Amino acid sequence: MGLLGVGAYAFLDNATNINFNHAARSVRRSVGAAPPPPPAGHKLDHVESIPSADPPQQQQRQQLIPQIDQSVEECPYETDQLHAEVPIDPSFIPTDDQLNEHLAQFDFESTTGGCWTPKDCRPRQRVAIVIPYKNRAEHLQALLYRLHPMLHRQKTAYCIFVAEQEDDGRFNKGAVMNAGFLEVNKMDKFDCVVFHDVDMLPESDYNIYQCQDSPTHLSPLIDKFDYKPYGTDFGGITMLRPDDYIKANGMSNLFWGWGREDDDMQHRIELAALTVAKPLNYDQARYKMIPHQHPWIFRNFKLRDATTDVRYLPPEFLVKYKERTPVEGVNSVEYQLARTVSMPYYTKLFIELRRLVVDDVKTVAINEGHDVNIGSIDHGSNCSYVKLDNTKICEDYGHTMVLKSLRKKSMTYRDAVVECDKLGYMCVGFAQDAQGGFRLREVTQFMSGDMVDEKQCNTGGNVVYHKQCSGDTSFVNLMNDMILPSFPLDQNVPFQHIVELTKLVPARGSVVFRQALLVEGIQIGPIYSRVFEQLPSDLKIDFSLPMPMPGFYTLVSKLTDELGQPLYEWKSTMRVTTGDNQRDIQLRRERDINKVFESYGWGIQNYDDFKKTFNRLYFDQSSATQL
Repeated sequence: MGLLGVGAYAFLDNATNINFNHAARSVRRSVGAAPPPPPAGHKLDHVESIPSADPPQQQQRQQLIPQIDQSVEECPYETDQLHAEVPIDPSFIPTDDQLNEHLAQFDFESTTGGCWTPKDCRPRQRVAIVIPYKNRAEHLQALLYRLHPMLHRQKTAYCIFVAEQEDDGRFNKGAVMNAGFLEVNKMDKFDCVVFHDVDMLPESDYNIYQCQDSPTHLSPLIDKFDYKPYGTDFGGITMLRPDDYIKANGMSNLFWGWGREDDDMQHRIELAALTVAKPLNYDQARYKMIPHQHPWIFRNFKLRDATTDVRYLPPEFLVKYKERTPVEGVNSVEYQLARTVSMPYYTKLFIELRRLVVDDVKTVAINEGHDVNIGSIDHGSNCSYVKLDNTKICEDYGHTMVLKSLRKKSMTYRDAVVECDKLGYMCVGFAQDAQGGFRLREVTQFMSGDMVDEKQCNTGGNVVYHKQCSGDTSFVNLMNDMILPSFPLDQNVPFQHIVELTKLVPARGSVVFRQALLVEGIQIGPIYSRVFEQLPSDLKIDFSLPMPMPGFYTLVSKLTDELGQPLYEWKSTMRVTTGDNQRDIQLRRERDINKVFESYGWGIQNYDDFKKTFNRLYFDQSSATQL
């Protein structure tokens, strides 16, 4: 296969209104007891049985599902082995030994990577279960513990695929699902695809994992929502035929973080003149959700501190601009298949979505011909706690919802370290309170103690311990103090970022550097941006910062695509000082921070600008793929 992985799914639906001239870009790097009676009120209607055939040779697929014996009778839609109700404890996470022991009763001798077919009857469909996945090993254990026995009792010929995003950045569920779908259909011919969230455990075997005539929402009843409708008709666990997925152009690739991509998919199905069906046995379509928190890298920033984050492409633009559907989806997903690993109970597909990998970032101040190192992002360093005097992180800035209860709890230094370490990237450090204890913080927003209204800040103390984790961009990188002899009002100090990077996935459009500035918690404009049509391995970015007063200067820096989607982002803070704390305080008192800067606030692209850029990148046939 050449660089562009095109044509692997053309057999699915030749009569579609999706524009396949904008082809999906993929690159392969390497491949390596008696059952209870049926539940009362269950519904058994017609579900099409699809004759199974060996994959055509011209597609060059391997056969994952073991050979199906065509001479035996067809399996019933509802077998006599189904369990109407299976007790589920969502807090139970099986160990490897428990999982192996539990699944030892089932025949996996002839399987390849979580594939199985019944031998005593002919399965009605060949089903691919695709689990979009990221950092959920415990949840996957629990799902496999429940899913394999159910599918065996349903007499379904199936394979379980875990499509895992390769990097540690924000999750893109839609792109992972699109890439997983394409790779799965290159590996074998399936009649039905089930997309399955990893934290959803079915409570009944009678919710059959075999495709109906229309795309089906398999999980309409979830315990978390009191088994009532919960805002989307096509999320959680969905099921559809491969040609319908292509007809709808799959999922959007533009939603980074959890949220909104399911609603967008529902619209795509409607636009393709398809309808979302309920499961035939609707009353048995009940699920328990494994409790968990979405950390910051998963969230779409519905809960965020608007003063410390900036989104150059608000999700609202994507929701509003529905005309993008025919050219943006499974036919345009840009990814690499990093590797394929066959496990005993599933096949794992490692999906690389990153256009680039940043190996290091150095920031230097340019001072009369020689550069002064201010800081760098060194990968692989351990976390430590750095003490900052005359510093506050106010309560309103210091949390979202994760630490809603803990943020008010006063702890000793030792207990604060233990709790903050336990919370990982959901805790950025802790601030001293009036009693000399410490309170955890989730959002880093440094302010000098003399710049804070104590009643509004509600912190009390004047010391912050910042969690410094060099190389981990979940945290603000605290750079070296910068000493300046004076602070004229028109002072602009030149700097340079030196970004060492490796290019990975070819993608459309150019790379854009965008940087916003905070000074003592105040947004200082305008946002600086620079377009790079060519991307060297050592990207040098020159910029200058207005510095009319001492204090904390925080940079929110991002490499994005032209639409504004983040490719790499980091935050860094430096304390700019005269070297004399009392002199710093005096200068800040003499100058009104709301008046000394020429521009305030952060402006981003508007909706019309977004549409114009999108149309150029996706509708313009001459838009080239950039490395």
